[in-house]
Amino acid sequence: MKRTMNRIVSLLLALAMVFALMACGKKEVPPSNNLNETTEPIRIGLACALSGASAAYGNFQRWAAELAVKEVNDAGGVNGRKVELVVLDDAQDEAQAPIVAQNFCDDPTIIGVVAHGGSSLSAATQPIFEEAGLCNIAPASSSNYLSDLGMTQWLRIVVSDLAQAPRMAAFAKNNLGCSKMAIIYSNTDAGIGIVDNIEAVSGGLGLKIVGKETYNPGTESDFSTLITKVKSLGADVICLQSNYQDGGIILKQMHELGLDLPVVSLSTLTYRATVELAGIDALQNTYCVCTFNPFSEAEINKGFLEKYTAEFGDREIPSSPCGLTYDAVNVICEAIRQDATRENLADWIMNRIPGQSFVMENNMLLGPRVTWADNGNVDSFVSSVIRVDENGDFVPFGDVDTTGLS
Repeated sequence: MKRTMNRIVSLLLALAMVFALMACGKKEVPPSNNLNETTEPIRIGLACALSGASAAYGNFQRWAAELAVKEVNDAGGVNGRKVELVVLDDAQDEAQAPIVAQNFCDDPTIIGVVAHGGSSLSAATQPIFEEAGLCNIAPASSSNYLSDLGMTQWLRIVVSDLAQAPRMAAFAKNNLGCSKMAIIYSNTDAGIGIVDNIEAVSGGLGLKIVGKETYNPGTESDFSTLITKVKSLGADVICLQSNYQDGGIILKQMHELGLDLPVVSLSTLTYRATVELAGIDALQNTYCVCTFNPFSEAEINKGFLEKYTAEFGDREIPSSPCGLTYDAVNVICEAIRQDATRENLADWIMNRIPGQSFVMENNMLLGPRVTWADNGNVDSFVSSVIRVDENGDFVPFGDVDTTGLS
C-alpha cells in the first residue's frame, strides 16, 4: 500500500507540473491535411536521455533512430519525402520530460514522437501529448498502469510488465526447473511492476516466492546486507530487476559472497558495462529475458546487428530501448507511407479507423507481424533469452517455455 501511495503522489506532482506547462505553453497547431501533398521533410521527434546516469541508453537510442532515418532516406524516403529526426534530451528526468514534450507539441512540423526511456516520464508527458493530439510511442516505458490512463495518443513498442514478468517466472520454472524464487528489485515503477506481476502468476506455475528485497537505484554501492538476507531465504533461483549499473555491482557482490544461484533478469543487463562491472565469472548463471532478440535469424535483425556491431564493436549487443527505438521510427514512417496524418497517426497505428488495417509485417525487430491493442499495448510477442558465455560475450540461449501461463 505504501509503495502504491508513493507512486500515486509522484504521479500527481508530475501531472500538476504538466498542466501548468500546458496552461502556459499551449499553441494552436494548424491542420496538416494530406502529408503526401507536400515535399517538405517528415520530421519525427525523439526524446531520450543524452545526459545524466541513463545517457548510455539514450545514446544508443539516438544511434538507432538515426539509422532508421538513414535507411528510409536511402531507399527514397516516404512517398518521395525525406525524413528528419529532431532529438531533445529528457535526461531521464521527470521534471525535464514535460518541457521536452511541450517543445515537440508546440512545433506543428513534428509528425510524431518516440518518447521516453522510463514509465514515470511517460506518465508525466501523456497529458501534454494528449492535449496537443500528437502521437507518442514509448520504446522503454513498461509499467502496466500507463495503458490504463485512457490516453488516445500514446502507445508502446516495449512489452508491458504485465506481459513480460510472467515470462521471467515461466523461464525459471519451466526452462531452469527451479521452484523457489527470491526477488531483488529496484524501488521504481518498473521494479514494483515486475514483482507484482511475478507474484500474480507464481502460484499457477508452482513457483514459490520465498522473499523480496528492494534497493534505491543509483544511491547504493554496498549490497552485502541485502545479499546476506537473500542467502538465508532458501531460494533456488533469483529474479533480479535492475539497471546495468546497479545490476553489475549486485551480481559481482553476490558472486564474492558465494550466492551463485541462477539469476533471471531482463534486457536492462545486456550491456557491455554489465560484464565489466560484474566480471565474467559472476555472470555465468545469469539469464536475460528479452522481447527484442538481437540474435534472431530474421533478415532485419541480422542486418541491424551487423550495423550495430560495426559501430560499437562485436562484444556489444543492441539493447531493447535501442532496437525498439529503431522500430518506433519505422512504424511512424510506414503509417505515413500509407497516408496517415499528424492528426490521426495514433488512430491509424492502433486500427481505430474504419476500413483501414495497419500491420507491421516483417519490417520490425520485435517480430514478424506486429499489431497494437486499443490501449496501446503490443498484441503478441515471443520472449527469448540471452546469456553471457565463458568468454564474456552475449549469446542466445533459446526461447521461454510459457507452459502454465494463460
